[in-house]
Amino acid sequence: MADTNMLMWFFTSYLGINPSQGCTNGCGYCMLERDVPNPTKVTKKETAKYTLEAIMKDKRVSKRNPLALYNLSDPFLKDNLGDLLYILEGMENKGQENIVVLITKLNPDKVAPQYKALDRIAKFKHLRPVIMVSYANAPKEVEPASKTDRLELMATSKELKIPVVQYTRPLWEGWTPMDKVHEMAEETAHLVTSVVVGGIVMTDSITQRLKKRGVPIPPWGNEKGRYMDEKFKRSVIDAYKKRNPDIGVFVNSSCGISHALKIPNYMGYYRHFSSKSPVGYCQRYCHPAQRERCGSAEPPIRKLDGLSQEDREKEEGKVQLWMDKFNASRSYFNICDGYIEVFFRMAEQEARWMRQHTGVFVYSPYNFKNFEHRPTFF
Repeated sequence: MADTNMLMWFFTSYLGINPSQGCTNGCGYCMLERDVPNPTKVTKKETAKYTLEAIMKDKRVSKRNPLALYNLSDPFLKDNLGDLLYILEGMENKGQENIVVLITKLNPDKVAPQYKALDRIAKFKHLRPVIMVSYANAPKEVEPASKTDRLELMATSKELKIPVVQYTRPLWEGWTPMDKVHEMAEETAHLVTSVVVGGIVMTDSITQRLKKRGVPIPPWGNEKGRYMDEKFKRSVIDAYKKRNPDIGVFVNSSCGISHALKIPNYMGYYRHFSSKSPVGYCQRYCHPAQRERCGSAEPPIRKLDGLSQEDREKEEGKVQLWMDKFNASRSYFNICDGYIEVFFRMAEQEARWMRQHTGVFVYSPYNFKNFEHRPTFF
């Protein structure tokens, strides 16, 4: 759960920067109420000028770590668009090289054409923007945003060579049956580089909201998390592969973003998933080129075995600076092949901060459930 009083907050895959919060798109499955006090109203928390200055000064922002702007809202809402462009162009002018994820259901050239937003974003030479278009072909009662505008956004982004990922969440067969899946794949498989598929989290409040809209309601509760039937998931992936055999289909956002940018996975997940796999390599839904890209890339922090004393100290220093930052200078850590074990109880924000900056997966008592690869750790 995000602390919405904070301008910056580490989410699972990126540092979220939210000068405003709340959204008027009106989706029936909206999760913002979990984090935002007044989720259907856009409330400005900080000015664009202050936000840009904070980005340039805050130690949680490096030159390259992944960011998401307005992920507690929609970056292309009319209330946000001018400020978004001010911030992005300010970062670009200062030479920032961050991945910047923009998750949206809106086409900015339709919302406020006077800004020429997509043309301006396409001109960036330093920043690495990725537009994640949220589209699961659900009924308008569930997801009111214009389908046509989103398809046009994908097409324009492709034409302008802006990496575009279809954020195909939430998928549920009761809202997007297979005929609608095939329709969706036909519409988008040639427009996007990556597709990220996933299910829906159900809460009591979402159930009540959907009841008022008179739509079918998924029959599970919050304990299943972002649930999606595995057979249905496989059918969705097959539908996309049939339309475009070369498309990358993923279940993790960071994997889809990495593939769109043609970089090794920036979250260190490849080694994490490999370490949990009985065959010793990542078996997540992927693309052959991306699997090779992640598997052959040298980890940003190398395992110490076989290194000279000088190189060992260099690699250890990359981890020690985080121990010092978190006031755990004397804590033990172990550098493994593509991941790090840290033997102190990190806070959630610390673990995400370290992982997103180092690019390697971090195991600690915070995420002890992930220590399945080391059952004797505790």
